[in-house]
Amino acid sequence: MKENLLYEALAIAANDVGVRLDALDGPYLHDTASWREHCALTHIPTTSQGAFYPALLQSHVATENPCALSVLFHEHIGHGLFYLHSPIGQHLRTLEQEVLASSNSDACSFVKPHLPAIEGFAVWTEKYLCHELGLDTLWERRFASLDPSLREAYFAVEAENKRFGPWGVWYGAGLPRKYTLTELNFFCRRIFGTQFPKIDFALL
Repeated sequence: MKENLLYEALAIAANDVGVRLDALDGPYLHDTASWREHCALTHIPTTSQGAFYPALLQSHVATENPCALSVLFHEHIGHGLFYLHSPIGQHLRTLEQEVLASSNSDACSFVKPHLPAIEGFAVWTEKYLCHELGLDTLWERRFASLDPSLREAYFAVEAENKRFGPWGVWYGAGLPRKYTLTELNFFCRRIFGTQFPKIDFALL
């Protein structure tokens, strides 16, 4: 796996989304033996390819599979962006920290209704970064291997992307960003369509 591509992907996230991910821990990359040990310690299936722990802001990826780089984008950058910078992700991270400290079970009930949006955003981020880095073949291989529920979650986010562009996806996730006039013009044209010339004032 070309780890230097992770740094290029992080630079894209910092430039395009407008936020940094320096506060994240990891990523931790595992060979087969190390991954089995990690799964045994954390009680996750050995068939999984990666994991993100919101309370720790920590990502782990099994490297010995052909889609490891895409999974790395999913876990470290996709989930990292969501849990570090979105309001829902920050709230969930706080709840999970309370779970670790006091056995508060609220996090489990809170995350369930948001899980499709959380996973959909992470999968969409994979696709976005693969495309930006010219790794479309990798994305096609990864997409073909996705569980149907992840595909469905991805399509929901991709529908927002087709309607509003990537800025709309980031805005919808609640990620903080200062938009340029050019971006706002593009965004408003996507929203208002043929009615845009008639708009004098818009509050987004």
